[in-house]
Amino acid sequence: MIIITLDTPGGAYDSTRKIVEDILASKVPIVSYVYPSGAQAASAGTFILSASHIAAMAPTTNMGAATPVTLQGEDLPDTLKSKASQDAAALLRELGKARKRNIEALEATIFDSKAYSSTESIENNLIDFIADDVPELIKSINGMEITIDSQSTKLKSINPKIETSKMTLQENFLNFLADPNILFVLLILGALLIFVEFIFTGLIVPGIAGAIFLVLAFLGSTNLPVNFIGLGFLILAAVLMYVEFSAPGIGIAAFGSISSFLIGGILLFGNHNIPFLPGAVEPSPFLNSHINIWILISSGILLVIPTTWTIWDIKRAQKSKKHLVRNIDLSGETGVAKTILDPRGTVLVQSELWSAETDNNQTIEKDSNIIVSDVDGLTLKVFKSDNDDII
Repeated sequence: MIIITLDTPGGAYDSTRKIVEDILASKVPIVSYVYPSGAQAASAGTFILSASHIAAMAPTTNMGAATPVTLQGEDLPDTLKSKASQDAAALLRELGKARKRNIEALEATIFDSKAYSSTESIENNLIDFIADDVPELIKSINGMEITIDSQSTKLKSINPKIETSKMTLQENFLNFLADPNILFVLLILGALLIFVEFIFTGLIVPGIAGAIFLVLAFLGSTNLPVNFIGLGFLILAAVLMYVEFSAPGIGIAAFGSISSFLIGGILLFGNHNIPFLPGAVEPSPFLNSHINIWILISSGILLVIPTTWTIWDIKRAQKSKKHLVRNIDLSGETGVAKTILDPRGTVLVQSELWSAETDNNQTIEKDSNIIVSDVDGLTLKVFKSDNDDII
């Protein structure tokens, strides 16, 4: 016999159905026990409790309130709500029929968001008994008859050998990572550290730490219903940030990246409820899995500050270099075309590579000798030298 102690506000509908299927297919008696006092079996917990061969609750616990809602806990649009509610209610009816429980009371948890205390649950034939603790639960089970594979079985629980199974360290760690807020913070930290490594190349530690955080975020996402639209926005954010720092502009791509990152965070987990976007047709009835708004705001600030500083620093450096170039007179200096100039390309002058443009839009072949005629910002004006021996 397996005893499951329940204390849950709900969970993902797909995961709930899988748990229910496993309970129904079990060859071993399954007892679900809402415990300790003050615990709840809300939303998805109601299904697990109802599917079990024996259902019990500790005093001052509750079950029910299984109405489908959005990820933010808000009401669904009428069509979606009807579809999700009917599907959930059909499952509860079958469970009630299989376990000989009050079907009308179970349906009320869906259509009326009805919740029941432990006393109300026993009065409405939703559970088998109330027990103060596990020893009393085991004592109460003794002699009960249940049906497994159409065969009636009488339970004997006198002087049982009890083995307690708790989550392993690995399971606790994965459960910790499965929190949407923790996962999003890992994404933010990973992105920021990779950003630092990109700007200050060679530090190594930020890059390694950032990669670890991103891998942990990916690991945690395997336990959550990831929305591919949100994931697409996050990928777009990375692309835009790469564009900004590969070819620095006025910051449009950078701030577009931040906006895309935050939108991706909003849509990342589970199905959203935005009618004009794909994926809004299948709600997750029991899952209130979204990122705290204050974490989103804080993340936005954390991204804006270093991005703004970096863009400002790049602009300042560019202006400083332009000012320096204006004070350097390279007119008359000789060099070599490192690429074909048609009319633009790259030249080597005074052991430095420069962007160059030919006078009169003429074409100069690679490795040809050139002479600087003028300096225009960071670009040299050059023409082909007639003397092949000057370099």
